Amino acid sequence: MAQNKENFVELKLVDLEQTLIDLKSNVGDGTQAHTSFSTHNVIMITSDSQKEDAELLDHLIKFNPARFFLLSFTKELGDLPYRISARCEILSSEDHICSEIIKIECAPSQVSLVTSILRSHLLTGVSTDVFILDSKSMTDAVVKNIVELSERVIYDSGLLGGLTNAESLNRFSNTRIDIQWLNLSQWREAVRMLFEIPSIGSRLNFIDRISIGTVTDKSGEISIASYFFAGWILGCLKLEVVAFGLDSFECKTREGRGIELGFFQSGNTPGPQSLNFDFLLQGDESNDKLSVELTRINNSIECIAKGKVEFRTSYNLKESSKLELLQRFFLAGTSVNQYDNALRQAVDLEKLSQGYRFS
Repeated sequence: MAQNKENFVELKLVDLEQTLIDLKSNVGDGTQAHTSFSTHNVIMITSDSQKEDAELLDHLIKFNPARFFLLSFTKELGDLPYRISARCEILSSEDHICSEIIKIECAPSQVSLVTSILRSHLLTGVSTDVFILDSKSMTDAVVKNIVELSERVIYDSGLLGGLTNAESLNRFSNTRIDIQWLNLSQWREAVRMLFEIPSIGSRLNFIDRISIGTVTDKSGEISIASYFFAGWILGCLKLEVVAFGLDSFECKTREGRGIELGFFQSGNTPGPQSLNFDFLLQGDESNDKLSVELTRINNSIECIAKGKVEFRTSYNLKESSKLELLQRFFLAGTSVNQYDNALRQAVDLEKLSQGYRFS
C-alpha cells in the first residue's frame, strides 16, 4: 500500500475492508480503535474542480459523518480498469467516531464494474445518498446504475443542463434534493407569511396576475431559480399553465378562471428579485383594489401592500453558500414535499417559453 499526497492509501480491492479497519485503528492521537459512523452512505460523483470538491467533502464530514465514496470518471488510467484508495478522518476522539473516505477512479466504460464494487461495500441497512457534482459524468449508464442505488440524490439543477434532466431523475431515486430549491427557502417562507395576514389571505382566490422580477442572461434566458419559484407558486395555488402569450403565461384555476404569470428583468444578482400580486376587485369601488409587492433589498425582502388597507413589513434574506445550504439541510432539514410538483410546473414554463426572450 502507498500513501499519496492527499493522505489516501492506494490499495487492492480485496484489501479494502481490512485497510479501512487498519486506518480506523490508527487515526487520531491514540491507538484506540475508532468506529465508522454507520448510519449513512454518500456516493459523490466528483468534478474537475478538485479544490472545490475537497472543500465540500471536508465540510460534509464534519456535520454529516458517513462512509463516503468519491467517484471520478477519467480516461487516463492506462491499462487499469479502476484505481482505489482510502483514508479515514476522525470526527470525535471522545466518541471514537470517524468517516471512511473511499476514492474510486475509473474510465466511463467501467460504470457496471464500479456499481458492483459499490454494492459490495456500501454499509448495509442504512440510507444512501448520491451527490452529483459533475454533470458531464451523468451518462445514461451512470444514472441507471449508480443513481439507482440511492434513497436520495443531491444536485444543483442549474448545472444539469436543464430542468428536464432534473425531472428525469425521479425514475431512479425516491427523493431529490436540489440546491436551487434549498436556496429559495427564505422566499417561500416570506410568501407563506404574507398570506397568513388576514387581509391578504382572504383575497387568495382573487389573484389576477403574478409578476416575477428576475435576472436574465445575455440571451434573455430566465433563470432556473425563477422558474422554480414560479412553479412553486403555481403549485400552491393549484394552477396549471395552459399557454404562452405575447408577454406572459396563461394559467387556469381548477374552476377555469384565467390568471396571468409574467417575468420581467430586475436586479443584478441571481434568483428572484421581486414578486408582485395583483388582485381582482371584490366590489365596485376602486379603493377595494389590492396589489402586493415583495422586493429584494440588500439582506431583506420588503413587502408593501397597496389598497384599501396599506401596510409595509420585511423578512430577513440571508445569502447562503452551497455549503451553508447543505449544512442547514442535513442538520435542520428542509421540506421537499412540494418539490416534484414545483419542478413539473417549472418544466412546463421552460418548455412553453422556448424561443421567447426578453426584449
